[in-house]
Amino acid sequence: MDIYSEYLRLAKLAISGRNEDVIALLRRAAKRSISSRPEFSDQLRKSLTEIEGSYLRRSTAKKTDELAIDESFVYVTSDISGIKPVWPDDLANELLEIVQEYKHAGKLNEANISPTSSVLFIGPPGVGKSLAANWLHELLGRPLLTLNLATIMSSHLGKTGSNLSGIIEQVKNEEVILFIDEIDSVGKSRGDQGDIGELKRLVNILLQALDRWEGNALIVAATNHPELLDKALWRRFDRVIEFGLPSASEQSTFIATKFSSLSYTVSQDLVAILAQAFDQISFGETEVWINSCLRKSIIQKIELDSIIRNALPRLLKDKTTKEKIELATILSNQGTSQRKISDYLGLSRDTIRKYTSAKSKNSIGRKL
Repeated sequence: MDIYSEYLRLAKLAISGRNEDVIALLRRAAKRSISSRPEFSDQLRKSLTEIEGSYLRRSTAKKTDELAIDESFVYVTSDISGIKPVWPDDLANELLEIVQEYKHAGKLNEANISPTSSVLFIGPPGVGKSLAANWLHELLGRPLLTLNLATIMSSHLGKTGSNLSGIIEQVKNEEVILFIDEIDSVGKSRGDQGDIGELKRLVNILLQALDRWEGNALIVAATNHPELLDKALWRRFDRVIEFGLPSASEQSTFIATKFSSLSYTVSQDLVAILAQAFDQISFGETEVWINSCLRKSIIQKIELDSIIRNALPRLLKDKTTKEKIELATILSNQGTSQRKISDYLGLSRDTIRKYTSAKSKNSIGRKL
C-alpha cells in the first residue's frame, strides 16, 4: 500500500471518529519506518504516547462519569513494546481464560459467579508481566491505569495509606484495569522487622480492599520478588500466574517476530543461534541486545546480518564446547553448511564434521 493510500485510509478513520483504529494505523507506520526513517519513527512514537494517553484519559473520564483521578497517583499506560506476546501455551491459556470470563460475564453473574477480579503475576524481570497487563487491556478494551508508586509513597506519615485506599476506592466500580507493578514495595511481609508501621499498614489496606472487592475493575499486580510478599496477600488474589524464563523455542519466535515487526530480514541460521544463546534469559535482555545491533546497523550503514555475526564471539564466549557442538548440530540439521557453522561458532570444521556426522549416525541407528 503506497503512502497516499495510507493518507486516505487515515482520513476516513479520523472523519468517522474511529480513534482506536487511527492509533493502531499510526503504530504500524511507526514500526515500518524504524529502519528507513528512524527519526520520524521516534517522533511518531512519542506523539502516539501523548495522543493515546489523552484519548484514554478522555475515554476513562467518559466511562467513569467524570471521575476525578489524581494523575500524579495513576497514569494511563499506552502500548508497552509493540511486540506480539510470546508465552508458553499454559500461560497464554490462563490469560485467555480471564478474557473469556469477562466476555461471558453476564452468564457468570446469572450463576452468582464473578469473573476473575484480581490476578498476581510473578516472575523475574523482563519476562512479559507488564506486557501481559497491556495485552489484557487491548483484548478487554478497558483503559489500563498504572499505580504510580513513586508518588503514592508519601513522605508524610499516614498519607501513603490514604493515597492508596483513595485510588482503589475511586476506580473499583469502573470498567478499568488497575495495574500495581512491583507490588512487593507496598505489600511486604508484615514480619519484616526493618519496615516501619506505615508500610505494614499498607498491607492491611490491600488485604481489606481485596477482601471487600465487589467492583467492576480488574486488579492486576506484578512482582519480581514473590518471596517478599506478605503470605496473606497471596491468598487474596483470584489467580496467581507465574512467568518463567523463556526456552530457546520461545526465544526463536520472539526474535523472529521482533525482526519482522521492524521490517528486517535476518537469516534463519542467525535466529537459531540467537535463540540458543538467549535460552533461559529474559525477553527484556534479548530485546536490549537486538536493539543495540539495530542501532549499529542504522548508524554504521552495515547489513544487520553482518553486525550480528561480528557480535557472536562475544555473545557466545561463555558457551562451553559441548553447548557449541549441540548448536552446530541444530544448524547442520536445518541445512547450514559446515563452513558457515565454523565461522559462526569458532569451531574447526573437523570438529563439526566429527560430531554432526556422529549425531546423524546415531539418529539413523535409532530409527532403524
